Amino acid sequence: MAPDSGRRRVGAYALCIHDRSILLTLLWDADVDGGRWTLPGGGMDFGEHPEQTVLRELHEETGLRGTVRRLMDVQSHVYPAVRGHGPLQTVQFVYDVEAAGTPRVVEQGGSTVDAAWVPLTELGGIPTVGLVGAALDLRR
Repeated sequence: MAPDSGRRRVGAYALCIHDRSILLTLLWDADVDGGRWTLPGGGMDFGEHPEQTVLRELHEETGLRGTVRRLMDVQSHVYPAVRGHGPLQTVQFVYDVEAAGTPRVVEQGGSTVDAAWVPLTELGGIPTVGLVGAALDLRR
């Protein structure tokens, strides 16, 4: 077995679809994916269950409360070092979550700078991370 040469990040993410719109959050510029939209979610705290993580992160990043419908997938990716970040392995729990309301970023000092419902018909016109498309593919 190879020595551990990178970091791991375990997180949980919410796919929220309401009225033909998807709930997305905008990553701050200092993030490796800065300026791109992603699903609400983030890193799991030690001892936290992934379902707790996704609901906590949903509230911190959008101000909304949600209900987990189901676990859709667990994904794992390894990324090489980029712009001083990495190498990094991500393990992502992707949940189908029910949520509604007007989003607003609650967490101060986090990586999220905006949150919005984006009509699914307009999704192709904004920069997103790969997780968004992968999660939408799980619905098909």
